[in-house]
Amino acid sequence: MRAPTPPWQTEIVELHAFFEQWLGGTLPDTDAAFARLVDTMAPTFAIVTPAGRLVERAELLPQLRTAHSSRPGWRMWIERPVLRFQHGALTGATYEEWQRHVDGVVTARLSTVIFHPQPGTPNGLAWLHVHETWLPPQEVRDA
Repeated sequence: MRAPTPPWQTEIVELHAFFEQWLGGTLPDTDAAFARLVDTMAPTFAIVTPAGRLVERAELLPQLRTAHSSRPGWRMWIERPVLRFQHGALTGATYEEWQRHVDGVVTARLSTVIFHPQPGTPNGLAWLHVHETWLPPQEVRDA
């Protein structure tokens, strides 16, 4: 029998499905739909982009809120999620985030995430920090 998918892995996959649907315009452009993201980002959340830019929650959320439907036909998916640590209340994992752009170009990044428990969220977790790094072009296959 197959073991159930752990909450940290489910959260990674589901939030990235949200991004694909939000940016692709298949979710309604409402605060209720956008709450899927808002409710799971810790107040101190920050992301380091593949270009090395640190973006805080206060800057990121308004950018994403107005980006609804900005990438119709765009695809995003997760590969190779790996639990890296669980220490006290913190969980750390890595995963690959793949994107196929409407022009057919495929990009991929290796991401590291740190979660902490947060009751009331879809998977009981809040995103504390993400760090993304481009995968080398030779590792990005035509997906």
